[in-house]
Amino acid sequence: MTTTRCDSLSLAWISNLPHRRGGGGSYAVNHGASTALEAHFAVDRRPPIPIRANRFEAWRSRLSRKIFKRPGSFPVFSESRLLATASAVSASLRPEHELAFFKGVTPWGRWKPDRPYAAYTDVVFSTWFANTFDPGEFREEDLRRIVAAERAFLAGADAIFFESRWGLEEARRVHDLAGDHFHYAGRGSNLPIPDRDSWDGESPALVTMAKHFRQKGGDLVRKVYEELKPEFPGLTWHILGGEPDFDWRSASGVRYEGFLDPGVPADLARMTAILGNAFLLVHPTREDTNPLVITEAATFGCPAVSVRQFAIPELIEDGETGVLLDPAFDTSALAETVRALLSDRDRYRAMRLRAREFALPQADWRKVGRRMADVITPLLSLQNPKRAI
Repeated sequence: MTTTRCDSLSLAWISNLPHRRGGGGSYAVNHGASTALEAHFAVDRRPPIPIRANRFEAWRSRLSRKIFKRPGSFPVFSESRLLATASAVSASLRPEHELAFFKGVTPWGRWKPDRPYAAYTDVVFSTWFANTFDPGEFREEDLRRIVAAERAFLAGADAIFFESRWGLEEARRVHDLAGDHFHYAGRGSNLPIPDRDSWDGESPALVTMAKHFRQKGGDLVRKVYEELKPEFPGLTWHILGGEPDFDWRSASGVRYEGFLDPGVPADLARMTAILGNAFLLVHPTREDTNPLVITEAATFGCPAVSVRQFAIPELIEDGETGVLLDPAFDTSALAETVRALLSDRDRYRAMRLRAREFALPQADWRKVGRRMADVITPLLSLQNPKRAI
């Protein structure tokens, strides 16, 4: 099915983030998804609705957890915050908006629908929480409340779109929902797709790109780099994003690039220059579920080494477009993987070619927009009895 543009269908885009490309993966996906929908609908991006904890509730929870060593509440999604957010959504919507389209799902759990609605998300609350926090620090009944509100939001939606197939199946499993209205949409690249692979054929530059250096395995990459540098003197390491927690200025061949904003022409030029001549993206993440950087690097021909968990196997064909390490890997396994690619250039060149071929379809936001539009357009047809609630 191929959709055509339907300007008569008005879609309200509801998000907690402003419409800009820079700021990290969440901003990139928010920008990319709403822009992709503009090819098919009249998209009205409503003012961002901030998702932040009440200061008193946050202080009380932290006091309970850190001082008294007792489970606290989860203040970002406290009942008062969910109700306030729901009220803000209702105030933001206009009568002409035929569909409310939400970025994410958890924050909107207490909204009372007055029209058809859809959402686009990475993962559900339980999946994100288990990957980020210690459950023992929070009251079980508080977490169950958040999950129940999210489940009701998911169950009542006309369509829920997921960035990955893994995230979709996790949502079905966690919430015990058939999820017939759950759909895989994918997600595209935040960077311009290069016309060709511009690697110079010699550069052994390693790259890491992450907002949080240690959470994304930067400390592991450091150990690997220090082990391999004497063996490969030309080896370099470009670090983009959060500042490393070691003395990188004294380390030979290491360059910290800082946060590069693709919305700023000079930053975008620097980022594309680095990725265009990068040998390998090393991303042994501890928490990413669907790292956009793997796809972005691969569009330049740069393969990645990452972890065989979450949705990452959807982004890397092990041994073909990069390498997947089992979650229990140690730095010696990571070092050996990088060493093998540095030593076998014929294998590496084949991997580079395949990485780009594999990534180009995944990086196309136009395909994401078409997948969503193919589902949304029938929902809003005059013949659909669910069009008016």
